[in-house]
Amino acid sequence: MGRQIIGGCTVGNSHSRDRTKRFPLIRIALLLVATGILGASSVLLTPAGSTVAAWWPASGTAAIALLLAGRRFWLVVPFLILVGMIANLAGGRPLDLSLVFGTVNAVESIVVVLVIARLLPSRRLRSLGDVLKFFIAAGAGSLALGVLVAITAALLHGADPFRTFLDVTPSHASALLVIVPMALVGGVRLPSLKEFLPQFALLVVVVLVVFWPGHYLPLAFLPLPVLTWAAIRFGFRVVAFELIVTASASLTLTIAGGGPFAYAGAVEGAFTTTLLQIFLLSYSTSVLLLAAVAAERETALNAARTSEEMLRAGLAAAQIGLLIVDRASGSTQVIEANPAASRLLDEVHGDHDVIADAHLASALEALWDSSAATWSDEWDAADGSRLQGFAAVTSNHRMSVQVIDITARHRTELATAAALDNELAAAEALRALNQRQDEFVSAVSHELRTPISSVIGFAEELEHTDLDETQQMYTSVIVRNGQRLLALVNDLLTLAALDRGELPAASDPRSLSSLVTEGVEDLQAQAKAGGVTLQFARGHSDLSETVHAQEVGQILTNLLSNAVKFTPSGGHATVALDTEDGMAILTVTDTGRGIPPAELDAVFEKFVRSSNTGVTPGTGLGLPIVKKIVDNIGGRITLESDGHSGTTVRVSIPTDLGGRQHSAAFATTHA
Repeated sequence: MGRQIIGGCTVGNSHSRDRTKRFPLIRIALLLVATGILGASSVLLTPAGSTVAAWWPASGTAAIALLLAGRRFWLVVPFLILVGMIANLAGGRPLDLSLVFGTVNAVESIVVVLVIARLLPSRRLRSLGDVLKFFIAAGAGSLALGVLVAITAALLHGADPFRTFLDVTPSHASALLVIVPMALVGGVRLPSLKEFLPQFALLVVVVLVVFWPGHYLPLAFLPLPVLTWAAIRFGFRVVAFELIVTASASLTLTIAGGGPFAYAGAVEGAFTTTLLQIFLLSYSTSVLLLAAVAAERETALNAARTSEEMLRAGLAAAQIGLLIVDRASGSTQVIEANPAASRLLDEVHGDHDVIADAHLASALEALWDSSAATWSDEWDAADGSRLQGFAAVTSNHRMSVQVIDITARHRTELATAAALDNELAAAEALRALNQRQDEFVSAVSHELRTPISSVIGFAEELEHTDLDETQQMYTSVIVRNGQRLLALVNDLLTLAALDRGELPAASDPRSLSSLVTEGVEDLQAQAKAGGVTLQFARGHSDLSETVHAQEVGQILTNLLSNAVKFTPSGGHATVALDTEDGMAILTVTDTGRGIPPAELDAVFEKFVRSSNTGVTPGTGLGLPIVKKIVDNIGGRITLESDGHSGTTVRVSIPTDLGGRQHSAAFATTHA
């Protein structure tokens, strides 16, 4: 509502935007008018006997007009030249000189604006560095004007260029330093009227006393303390305003014949304008520098105050107790404590709190008396909580202390330690139970072997007697199952012996190649019966020997038996022999059912069988026996399988001297 789109442009709030656009133009126009009035007034008020105005405030208003124009200041330059020329004509100067002076004044303003844009892009006086950059801009502008005016005056009227330069430059420099800061103090806070009004009234009184006509005492220094008051307390805005007031009043009253500068010019022949310009230059630079230092100090104090407030807020909200303690009076006293420390240590905020916790108090006293710089400890508080403390000496009489409530953590640690002790006890009990179980199985197996052997022996005798067909079948079943039971008993006894670390004495070295050949030959009948191709893939290890022929033979029997047993008809089982890093490598590969990868480690445990074995008979003792034998002779065994396309067993066996040394060391250890 209230908005229309015409020709692609949005209108409706155009009046406010137009006012925003016109307002700088209006201010620029007013400044141009003020520049003309001030320029004409300065020419008309030129002291008798001088060709140069005592002060040229028009340079300050002209520079402000260009600053307001921003990047389009070139549009204002022609009007500035015109205004300067008219002002000089109104003051009675000839046309040629008026035109040149108007142009030169515009050049001065351009130089000031360009330097400010280069050195002070923010166009704000906030720090000492900003003020120094502004001084450079004012100096560059006034020097440029002084040089141009000196050359012009010498060429057009034969004036002394050096003298002209000395008269004109400080006049314009002081005007720039006094007036232009009013345009560079945006966003500065206003002072309190309760303090500003008395200060400003005092400044007015002092200036009137110093420069009032008829008063000639050399008291030109008196306004400086009052302006310093403004610089320290009120900032750049008030300082800039009071500098303009001081300069205008002192100039007007001096021209009227009052003050020490007019008296010096009349009595001693001194140059009144020069003295006044020196006065304005010294006051403006001094007060602006003081204002800059005060602004930086206030900024630093505000930053420090903000940091302190944030720190105090953080400490107040912290869950860690924080204390600052002091020992200047001979005893440990708390000078700062956050709420967490008060809660943990039962402290009360105050300037002279004494630490109520006896353990912490004694620990800090001991730290004072020691050469150590830090302390840390844990203790039980009076209320049953567990506390942890840290302390660090920060000076001869100060110490920072941190206190943390670790009750929950301490209880968790105790519970964890108790659970670990229980777990260790349970593990020890389980180990003892397993040992008793193994001993029981070994004893039972040993006791079973003799009667089973007797049963098998008598059954085999019966097989050679005259029996009918049914009796012959019964006898064969007895022999077959008796042999299976005897094999299980022998496996159990072998495992028990291996668990006890028993290892047969080393035999004469045997060729591993011959052992593998014998193992393959022993299993050929079983392989043919199952339709499995079993072969020995000879490598480059025909000369490898071992002193554990019996153990290696048992390893081969178990591995080849498994490979043939779990490979379906038409499959292949292969055993390879090679060497690697001084070890003989036996590799048994089959194309059978494989072992699921998740079960590869578990099948080395007693009575554990792969889930892929199906109904194939077995006890789950073959691989555990192989693993124990390999470990006992100093070898290594690994299984590889994807669970469906066969299994590869890789056994590393010490050869020749390596095997002898291992056997000797093992026998010595278990003697």
